Amino acid sequence: MIDALSRAYPLADEIRKLRETRNELIHELATAVGRRERRLINERPSSTGWGHDDFETLQKLRHESESVNRQRISETTTQLTEWYALLARASNEVFIVEHQLR
Repeated sequence: MIDALSRAYPLADEIRKLRETRNELIHELATAVGRRERRLINERPSSTGWGHDDFETLQKLRHESESVNRQRISETTTQLTEWYALLARASNEVFIVEHQLR
């Protein structure tokens, strides 16, 4: 039981850190639409500069944006996977302690 408790204690600090990261991510996602709308309003294109991009340039910009988005999704998925694995490890240690207390 002491071994399980000694393994569980450091996991609690890791869980706290990952929960803070998760909360920051959720806040960022929840406010993303508002930030985008504010940026679009503040950075309206001038009528003289609009329409001069060719199709290839627009395609390049789209591909770059999609690449950044895919990378972000991959990193976020990895973070969530690590968080759930940590929760499973902590649950296992708690189970061991509870089982030994019976």
